[in-house]
Amino acid sequence: MSIKKFKTILKFYYLEFKRQKLIKELRKKKKIKVAFLGYALGASCDLFSGIYSEFKKDKRFEPYMVIVPNSYGSKEVMIQIQNQAKEYLDSLKIPYVCGHDEKDDVFVDIAKTINPDIVFMCHHYDWFPKEFKIDNFREKLVYITPYSYFLDDNLKYNSNTNAYMYAHKCFFETKDLSQMWKNASAVKKNKEGEFLGYLKVDNILFSQNSFKDVWKIKDKAIKRIIWAPHHLDAPLSNFLEYKDLFLSLAQTRTDIQFAFRPHPGLKGSLQRVAHWNKTEIDNYYQSWQDLPNAFVSEGEFIDLFFSSDAMILDSISFIAEYFITGKPMCIQTPKHNFKFNSFTEKLKDNLYKSNCYDDVINFVDNIVCSKQDSSLSNHRQQIIYDQFLPPNNKSAAFNIYDYICNEIFKEKI
Repeated sequence: MSIKKFKTILKFYYLEFKRQKLIKELRKKKKIKVAFLGYALGASCDLFSGIYSEFKKDKRFEPYMVIVPNSYGSKEVMIQIQNQAKEYLDSLKIPYVCGHDEKDDVFVDIAKTINPDIVFMCHHYDWFPKEFKIDNFREKLVYITPYSYFLDDNLKYNSNTNAYMYAHKCFFETKDLSQMWKNASAVKKNKEGEFLGYLKVDNILFSQNSFKDVWKIKDKAIKRIIWAPHHLDAPLSNFLEYKDLFLSLAQTRTDIQFAFRPHPGLKGSLQRVAHWNKTEIDNYYQSWQDLPNAFVSEGEFIDLFFSSDAMILDSISFIAEYFITGKPMCIQTPKHNFKFNSFTEKLKDNLYKSNCYDDVINFVDNIVCSKQDSSLSNHRQQIIYDQFLPPNNKSAAFNIYDYICNEIFKEKI
């Protein structure tokens, strides 16, 4: 064992010693403050609304929703994303604390302003403001739930970032991924929690009868296809090669309805990587919005998923998130070498592949319009049952809330 690894493990056990003392103290508190740090990608990254509600119902807890500022790109985009998250949480009637104080132009140090006892985190990136990194909460009870499915073959790196190494407990996304995270981590103790479900997809798994029809044309006989391109910083991105072709497809195929569902980071990456100006970006997005059979979808995506028929994508996390709907997907081949992990390969085996524009047209005409999806559809349903369904016939939000109540109060609900 290297000296660095030994120091990491030693530090974790030191923190755990202090956290066990904290748990005993929390049992005596009248109110336990719980801070949920999320929404750095706006409403499209809603992990915490469901579990917030579980803690809100319990008078022993005082939950806080915190919008973490996305400081990776420009300040303008960061504020835009924060405003989108505010609008979404307002629609749910959930109060929140903004991580960026726009008036004073400062990041809010909630470790001081709220002083939470329990912290839920979902991001681990080094570029996040220091006020929202685990170093600011190390002696608190920190629980990690990933903001998206980790589907690339880089779990060893991700599991050994500070957030994942020093968290009190980590809750992972599927049964296979849970085991893969444990195997990749240098610190084993904080990866012992079993698979309890994945917060981000609770609404997909448990709200199938309550979605809204968000499409322009309400006639469900007209097929509905989502095009979901990633941002340009991702090695999978084919956006620049296909942007005109997909727009042309939407313009010419008036027998089909299209939703342009860009990654929240696409606009920023178009500025940074492709050097588009704001007018060029706005014009491209508006071209989709102006079509009678197409629109731009941003923010929360559950309603979009359930009211759609299929997806074409070069993004990563949607591979799993849309997979749960059971509907057909066509994944575009990355232009760069990109290695997925073994779990993702299992999913990809049951998706349709596109190496060129003709493959996209074949998917649209034969799989979506002519409904030739029966063989892969059955396999997808089996994987959903085997991998994604939370235990106990309960949501991930309830399972994790129950886990924490048991850990603090020694009660199983």
